[in-house]
Amino acid sequence: MAETNASVLDLAYLRQQTAGDADLERDLLALLLSQCASLLPLLTCPDDEARRRSAAHSLRGAAAALGARRLAAAAAEIEAGKKPSIAIEQAVEEVREAIGPLLERGAG
Repeated sequence: MAETNASVLDLAYLRQQTAGDADLERDLLALLLSQCASLLPLLTCPDDEARRRSAAHSLRGAAAALGARRLAAAAAEIEAGKKPSIAIEQAVEEVREAIGPLLERGAG
């Protein structure tokens, strides 16, 4: 897999977590994208703080486990009831932009 900005997606960390299994990396990255899509509406809805924090907790764990540092940090701030230093939508979009080409290359 090609390199990306490590603050967005630390591929060296991901490789370490997966023991260099490229197929597993692609599967986990695809799963993270799916989680982003399903959790983002909950993260941006101010109506239910408990659900928002629960969604943030889930996304934080997934992002941190795969080396998506900025996304994990933004989700952690939401989980703590703080306004994130980077908008969660921006953090998700950065991760999408980093992961998309990696998945496309793997499928080819």
